[in-house]
Amino acid sequence: MSRRRSSSLCRFWGLHFLWCELFLVGLASAAFVVWSLKYGGEQHVLQFMEDRRGTIYGVLAGIFGSLLGFAIAAEAIVLSLSGSDKLSIVRNSKHYPTLWRVFRWTIRTLAVATVAALIALVLDRDKAPWMLWLYICAGFALLAAAQLARTIWVLEQVVSAVSAKKGGD
Repeated sequence: MSRRRSSSLCRFWGLHFLWCELFLVGLASAAFVVWSLKYGGEQHVLQFMEDRRGTIYGVLAGIFGSLLGFAIAAEAIVLSLSGSDKLSIVRNSKHYPTLWRVFRWTIRTLAVATVAALIALVLDRDKAPWMLWLYICAGFALLAAAQLARTIWVLEQVVSAVSAKKGGD
């Protein structure tokens, strides 16, 4: 790949990273479903899930719920810091709305992932497996991981901007 093509790909990614990450997670989720349905993966998944469904979905619901609390707390922290003079460079930049969009996407994804895991906990049973909920939970787990990583990166950038020393401070 040429340097120019790489540069334009990076620029596109930088402008549309949320949609790019959503697309990549959708692609990975679709690959998992295709592997499961077309290439015999379903038997491996069913064997793995046997006698573990309640534990796995319960743990996922707990993790997603806890991470939802983390994301809401992180947004509240950034909101409380948004009036800081040290954050004025972020507040005055064209990327300031993107900061809030990252938090909104992450919070919504974690909320839906939590609900999906709770629904799967109730509906997906060993005697009557409902693979659709497993696929939904797997997709939201991937999306939540990607968006949580982005949220942590954003939070690190904000903390770095607020804690950076000026000149002789």
